[in-house]
Amino acid sequence: MGNITAIMDIITLRSAPRHLATSRAVGVFVAFVVLLVPVLLVLLNSARTSPWPELHLIAATAPAVGLLLALVMLVIRLRRRSRPVLLVDDHVTLPATGVRFPLERLDHLQLYTRHGVPRLVLLPGHVPERMPSRAVAPYTVTFPEGANYLPYELVDLLRGRAGDVGVDKLGTV
Repeated sequence: MGNITAIMDIITLRSAPRHLATSRAVGVFVAFVVLLVPVLLVLLNSARTSPWPELHLIAATAPAVGLLLALVMLVIRLRRRSRPVLLVDDHVTLPATGVRFPLERLDHLQLYTRHGVPRLVLLPGHVPERMPSRAVAPYTVTFPEGANYLPYELVDLLRGRAGDVGVDKLGTV
């Protein structure tokens, strides 16, 4: 028999796709499309019937470039917002700070809110400091807008995955 390895689902904290689809960036893009597509179509149509079609085609580049830039900005914004802020499989990874440690070393969780934004501190056993120390900053995850997990759901998932982990619910700090 070969080696049998358990495949763990990866816990990923990021903005939910539904939130991204209803974000302000998408709304601004739709507004650009609604406003610029008719202008572009009118200019392209008038270029066919005008004695100087080059002039209308040159004028049509402005809304075309505007649409292209709006699309590029939308893709960049959605790509940034869809990046995970926390990955947990057999390791705990915080991509923003580069912190990575084995899941079995996860010793303590601290959940708190600052300025209305939930944050979670994931502390390995070798870090004795606790919130509000600045030393825990690299181990702190800020929940993105429209996160795919609620703070207490994520804490429950992490406790189920890591086992005996201490949890402090600090409230508003």
